[in-house]
Amino acid sequence: MRALRRFVVDFPARAYQAGDRGTDMLAFVRFFFIAFLFATVLYIALWFSFRMRRRRLILMDWKTDHSDRKLKTFLAEETARYDRIRHLSLIAVLYVLPFVTVTVIIYLTNFH
Repeated sequence: MRALRRFVVDFPARAYQAGDRGTDMLAFVRFFFIAFLFATVLYIALWFSFRMRRRRLILMDWKTDHSDRKLKTFLAEETARYDRIRHLSLIAVLYVLPFVTVTVIIYLTNFH
C-alpha cells in the first residue's frame, strides 16, 4: 500500500517540483493509468449487472415461449449472442470514447 501511495501521490509531486519538462508526460501517464483502472472496475460491474438483467429477460422469454429446448441450451445460445454485443459496446463506451476525448482535449489545450 505504501508503494502505491508513493507512486500515485509522492513521486509525481517530487518530479513536478524538479521543474523538468518531462513531468507533464508523467502526469499524463499517471492519469491514464488511474483512469484505466477505474474503467476496468466499472466495466466488470456493468458487465455483471447487464448480464443478470439480460438473463432475467431470457428466462421470462423461455417461460412464455414454451419451446422444446432445455433451459441451459436456451440460456447458452441467447447469452452468447448478447455477450459479444455487450462486450464491444462496453469497450467502446468505457475505454475508447473517454480516452480519445481526454487525449483530444489535452492535445488541443497544450499543442494547438
